[in-house]
Amino acid sequence: MAKSKAPSILEAVAEIKKRKFKPVYYFFGEDSYNLSFTLHTLEEAFQPLLLSEFDKETIYSEDRAITDILGLATSFPFGSEKKLIIVKEAEKIKDKKPLKDYASSPAEFTVIAFFHNGAITNLSSEPFKTLDANEFLFEAKELKGKNLIDWLISIAEEKEKKLSEENAQMLVDIVGENRNMLEDQLEKICIFLNK
Repeated sequence: MAKSKAPSILEAVAEIKKRKFKPVYYFFGEDSYNLSFTLHTLEEAFQPLLLSEFDKETIYSEDRAITDILGLATSFPFGSEKKLIIVKEAEKIKDKKPLKDYASSPAEFTVIAFFHNGAITNLSSEPFKTLDANEFLFEAKELKGKNLIDWLISIAEEKEKKLSEENAQMLVDIVGENRNMLEDQLEKICIFLNK
């Protein structure tokens, strides 16, 4: 498997939180926690722009052709200035090559976000090469070691709790590296501490 050189999904999240949207996002990677977090952040940040529920669509791509999905992206919004299309399970789209042409000239009134669970073995193939060249491609890498500890400490700080590196490491040793489980256990600890 070739090493990925795509930017981190966290770069896209930082821009999305500021409501600076790209017309196309292709999120991929092994880190399901970050993919879910990014989806939630995108939906939350985009919500104020939606004047009509018809301008947001979530598509499960297993039985959808990319041409159908891109056709939706090129149709005008119903009542808002922009529309949001979420494409889940993008790894199941059989022929992604038409995405190359769309990424070269995307619709100005649409934000389309693809969520691809798993790695991409060849980023130099199309449409990934074009997506990367246009800065639309982002990878969700699993956090390990010190990065995971730092993440856990930052989550504790968001909950207005102080977590030492030593205690964060102990929590990882007990629970494992699954961030959903770590966050759940940290939440339980915070609830207990508030009592």
